[in-house]
Amino acid sequence: MYSVTKEQVLSTIPGSDRVPRCTDLSGFPRSFLDVPYSHRSPALRLDLVLPNQGEGPFPTVVFIHGGGWLTGDKSHVQTQSVYRLLYAGYAVCCLNYRLSDEAKWPLPLHDCKAAIRFLRANARRFCLDTERIGVVGNSAGGHLAAMLGTTNGQPEYEDLTMGCPDASSDVQAVFVWFGIYDFLNWESDWNAAYPDRPFPETVSAEAYLFGHPLRAFPQRLAHASPICQLSAQTVPFYVEHGTADHAVPYIQCVRFYERYVQLLGKENISIRLFDSAEHSDPVFRQDENVFEFVRFFDRHIRQIPPRDFFPLGRLGERDGVV
Repeated sequence: MYSVTKEQVLSTIPGSDRVPRCTDLSGFPRSFLDVPYSHRSPALRLDLVLPNQGEGPFPTVVFIHGGGWLTGDKSHVQTQSVYRLLYAGYAVCCLNYRLSDEAKWPLPLHDCKAAIRFLRANARRFCLDTERIGVVGNSAGGHLAAMLGTTNGQPEYEDLTMGCPDASSDVQAVFVWFGIYDFLNWESDWNAAYPDRPFPETVSAEAYLFGHPLRAFPQRLAHASPICQLSAQTVPFYVEHGTADHAVPYIQCVRFYERYVQLLGKENISIRLFDSAEHSDPVFRQDENVFEFVRFFDRHIRQIPPRDFFPLGRLGERDGVV
């Protein structure tokens, strides 16, 4: 029996004892906040913000927050970088999913797919162009984003009873910051990257997501690994990672990229490794790197010629209450 508590796992997640700052959206009057996208749980809400210029319908990018599948929120400052896409003409949706103290794998992925279906079913209501939807995720959210991009058309990965069953949950492009791609090799990658740190088989965010020690059910690890789902239906990807990441070994990113290229070629995947960068390092949020969102989604979502770099506006912060 798996008897690890939430408090034990939180103690392994740096910063989980602090109340994060939140992104200030007051400069965007066309904001739809705390919109329920399924009645399965009170947690299943999203924030949707439209650009200040234009009438739409607007190309749409969805952000999935990190936090070890156990912490984090759609309002936290980790959303600031993706909200800068508003200044490039994109609508941005940040969603909450059931955290692992409420729901184990694969339910958080079911939630994300339900949110995509909701956006498509309500595209006219919110003035969205949802023919092609892009996704961004960081850390645990990067894992969920990568799963979205590798499981299009696979009904075993969604629960249509959560709502909008006639809409598609397919996404068309995925951008991942320091994500998790391969649970099957998680232990060997951990031991190679962090030889002085014992492998946390039982008390870890990863084990808590599954509700059992990681070695107990290898088939479940494969089921949750984006690298194991790569196929001809996999969408374009842009993956970034820091080589000094203390939480997710960067070899995970490299292996996913290499396997993608082996199966699908180089045309629709890009990789960027930041030397000596940590997990959630400020280098990811630098202006030039955030503009990679624009270049990537212009190509694969808007399908327009590449735009030269221009400064994207910045959003402020407010006190966090979540």
